[in-house]
Amino acid sequence: MQSSRILLLAKTFVMVYILGNDQAADMLQNSIILLLVLELISKEDADEALQDISEGKKQESTEFHFKLSREEVDDTVQELRKLAEKCTVEKASSSLLETAEFIDDFWQEY
Repeated sequence: MQSSRILLLAKTFVMVYILGNDQAADMLQNSIILLLVLELISKEDADEALQDISEGKKQESTEFHFKLSREEVDDTVQELRKLAEKCTVEKASSSLLETAEFIDDFWQEY
């Protein structure tokens, strides 16, 4: 998975965290960790994304928005869906699919 797409997960985490959706934020953070455990992303990419999350948690303003293209979001969602299809662990696969659908729905509003 490309690091720009992993960072999109982190950016989405920051947005939903600031908006107060802790359950969705936890899901996104756990998805990054899951991708690392499944060796679908590098430790460096995971560290960078988790660092962005840590810094994002310090933001207090709901005016904190990221500029992302619809293409970036669509590419990330598609890649997560493909990774979910390839995943042989059913729980992990469904978790990645849930994350993909959440990201798709979330960024349609922004």
